[in-house]
Amino acid sequence: MDRKGLTLIELIIVAAIIAILASLGIAQYKKFQLKAKTAEVKVVIGAISSAEESYAAENGVYLSSEWAPGFTAPGCRPWHNTYHFDILGVEVEGCVYHVYGVARGDWRYRSDLASVEPPYNDTIPATDAIDISIIASGELDGDGIWSFYVSTDEDKRIIHRYDDF
Repeated sequence: MDRKGLTLIELIIVAAIIAILASLGIAQYKKFQLKAKTAEVKVVIGAISSAEESYAAENGVYLSSEWAPGFTAPGCRPWHNTYHFDILGVEVEGCVYHVYGVARGDWRYRSDLASVEPPYNDTIPATDAIDISIIASGELDGDGIWSFYVSTDEDKRIIHRYDDF
């Protein structure tokens, strides 16, 4: 018997395989997109850290800051400086997916990090005995869970806490 086509069962199997591969690919692509949005954290925390170090070298103090651009719904939002970020000269072009703040002390391993807002309008002496923490927080996938990233003036590594995705 000479056959020139595929049977219905063969077509269904091929379609099922393609559907499975596509669903895996789409899930990985979405996760890749979310991870790409976290790349901004390194750039903005680095800019804030440099601005804080420059200000401290000239004035002998660091400046704390409340969240900038301010807590809003998840997604890309335009950067709006807070008072202290204006003084420091921190400016971010375009939109950001995270909010940023600066606080007194080492916040890298605080157990209450997700429920505390950085205190602001505080000057922090630029000494070796007192740390400042630069904190970033973002909610990227719409599930209500915020990721936190923290770096200090003494240890520039960025610690990632509370995974969002």
